[in-house]
Amino acid sequence: MYEMKQYLAEKREYQKEYLEVNIQGKKQMLPLNAVHYFVSDVRKIGAVYLNDEKEVWFYGKLDNLEEQLKQYNFIRCHQSYLINGNKVEDVKGDEIITSGGSFQISRKYTISVREKWEEVKKRLYNNANITSIGMRVNNDVADDDDNILLEESKTLMMTTAHKFGAVKYGTIVGLHGFNQNISYRLYENDEAIIGRDGSKVHIVINDAKISRKHCGIKFSECEQCYYVKDYSTNGTYISNIGELQKNQWTRVDRDSLIKLINERYTFVLV
Repeated sequence: MYEMKQYLAEKREYQKEYLEVNIQGKKQMLPLNAVHYFVSDVRKIGAVYLNDEKEVWFYGKLDNLEEQLKQYNFIRCHQSYLINGNKVEDVKGDEIITSGGSFQISRKYTISVREKWEEVKKRLYNNANITSIGMRVNNDVADDDDNILLEESKTLMMTTAHKFGAVKYGTIVGLHGFNQNISYRLYENDEAIIGRDGSKVHIVINDAKISRKHCGIKFSECEQCYYVKDYSTNGTYISNIGELQKNQWTRVDRDSLIKLINERYTFVLV
């Protein structure tokens, strides 16, 4: 399928995003997607990772680095901090909230942070491939080809950009994990199920800690919100709500973050 080939090509390009730095006279390539944030200390810059890797320090100015990474999703929130926008979960008040902690936004960068965050969100969501989970066909006007398409393609790869505001369908966007930068389009009355068992779910996560059927998500066009149900053993968490009760539908606002177990597997409900 052309869309799948296009996605794989884009994914390969995405993985080639490195920053070349000089450390003790030797060139080193830092994978940008692995960096949580850059921090400056006098004439040196440190690349800090989310995992247990050691910080990598090199000579440079954060102003120059910010300009160098302008085309990528990095957000300057302070004179000393440049945050990887791919790790940001939300911007609230004077804080940037990431999967690895929060950062204060200095007054100088208040406006630019919000502008950059909106830009990053649009870039992430609009450039992601979209898989439609369920398809609605108007029976009054549908022809045989439509019915064949409905029967043969429960999931359809598309690249249509998602538009903000009132929408006729929901969009589930992968932020971290196997599903990063992949979007799933969800129509009303359809349930998107996330889990480990590929024969029973729509969004597959191949991890033993993920339940075979982990959670279900529905979209309400009328209410412009989502409903999420936890089926799992290890839990499903929603930002501003916390851990969901088992086997009970919970109303969830758009733009909420959903975590499965921990920050390794996160999605945003756009």
